[in-house]
Amino acid sequence: MRLPILACTFGLLLGSYSLAQDSVESYVDQLPKGETAVRLFNGKDLTGWQGDPKRWSVSDGSIRGANDDSVPSSTYLFTEKKYRNFRLLLDVKQTMSPEHSTMHSAVCILGEQFKDTGENEFGFKGPLVMFCHDWGIWDAYGRNRVVDRGEGPKVEKKGDWNLIEVLVIGDRIRCVANGTLVFDFTDKPENLQASPIGLQLHKETRPQEYHFRGLVLAENPEDTLVTLKQRDIRTQAAEIAPSIVLSQEKTEEAPEPPKDLFAQGPKPHWVWGPNNDAHYIISTKFQAENAKRVAVKASCDNFVTLKLNGKQIASSSEWQAPVEKDLTKLLQSGENELTAEVGNEGGVAAFIASIAIEGADGKVSHIVSSTDWTAADRDSKEQVALQDRGELGVGPWNNVFQQPANDSGIPRDTFVLLPGFQVEKLFTVPKEEFGSWVNITTDPKGRIIASDQGDKGLYRITPASGDKETVVEKLPLNITSAQGLLFAFDALYISVNGGPGSGLYRSKYDVNADTF
Repeated sequence: MRLPILACTFGLLLGSYSLAQDSVESYVDQLPKGETAVRLFNGKDLTGWQGDPKRWSVSDGSIRGANDDSVPSSTYLFTEKKYRNFRLLLDVKQTMSPEHSTMHSAVCILGEQFKDTGENEFGFKGPLVMFCHDWGIWDAYGRNRVVDRGEGPKVEKKGDWNLIEVLVIGDRIRCVANGTLVFDFTDKPENLQASPIGLQLHKETRPQEYHFRGLVLAENPEDTLVTLKQRDIRTQAAEIAPSIVLSQEKTEEAPEPPKDLFAQGPKPHWVWGPNNDAHYIISTKFQAENAKRVAVKASCDNFVTLKLNGKQIASSSEWQAPVEKDLTKLLQSGENELTAEVGNEGGVAAFIASIAIEGADGKVSHIVSSTDWTAADRDSKEQVALQDRGELGVGPWNNVFQQPANDSGIPRDTFVLLPGFQVEKLFTVPKEEFGSWVNITTDPKGRIIASDQGDKGLYRITPASGDKETVVEKLPLNITSAQGLLFAFDALYISVNGGPGSGLYRSKYDVNADTF
């Protein structure tokens, strides 16, 4: 890495600054290999710069811009050289006190130097990359604000040093502050031109004071932001999910139970163990000697595997579609045992079942789930007491037994497909970190936004395509438990009911920073 201007001397002047983290000096050696970095400021004087000496000076190894009297029009300290495509790294600090103004400063780029009103010979027309107190781009040609503040106010270190990276490639301007992308803006070519780079002291009647240091520049940079801190991003390659092909051949089917077999009788109760996140084995024993027909109907939020006398008879991971199975030909003489291996995927958990026994006389009796059934922790095998979550018909499940039953017996997590189709698994959601995703929508770029039903927040998913992996990142929004998501009118609408802060929320989309 070549640093042509007084590299050794400047390093001595910097002292402890050169060792500071999250400063320009900590990133100089991280610039791409093809970039040649030059120092615009030698650390001693304003050689290579031009500006009003009344406003600009050098103090403790940094450029100081300040005023004690009124500044009638914004004035700038300009580089003598013009630049068009570049990466600029600088540290900036605003003096904060009751006497000092909080007016923002800026770096002026890609515009035109001119003589402003009054005695100000150092005016400017063009884009201003603003920082401290206000952020974004202000266009001094007359378009005024063209880029909003983004994440700038959130990441600003008031009264302390802020690390700024400005990257200009073609018509695209990006700014990173303290590791966070503030904006990503593409302008019209006719609005941009090669120009000096300038440091701003804003028009103001109150005292102002800014300090600038670092000021390392590389021309014709690579298209990467070196100070951007990586967000919590996960990737996963797509994989083919288990499936079976739907057979076109007719198969012998067990006779269906009478349609009204579960229409009458006592209501079963939703039950679960003491821990929503635990897996349990729930069971009951029954006899059905000389029965004409025996069937079971069950549902579980979230998944269940039913076994009769130790043999699997059905499974489901969709509580909305109850499992219904004819047991008549599967019974053994004497006592029979029905077991349900159940588990949850976040949020509320419950299991419900009813065994219908039609006697030879046509009368139907029922054995329904209740806290009298036996339960044990699947892992520890310890017996647990079941808790009553309400009878059939209570929310949020309502009368799930009225829904069409699933009695296919197909193993859970297995898809049934037509010939020639396959299903790809894009991402395995880590429950402990990302929760249980229950609601999705898409953004303007075709990515998926998903919400956890608990307290884990919102996530943005870029689905795998070709040889590219699925990319998942958490959105920087302090909201969760969305029961409805919709992107419309340049904003994400979030409906929350029963979670933290029920209501309808709107989060505006910043297209330049690609964030909400």
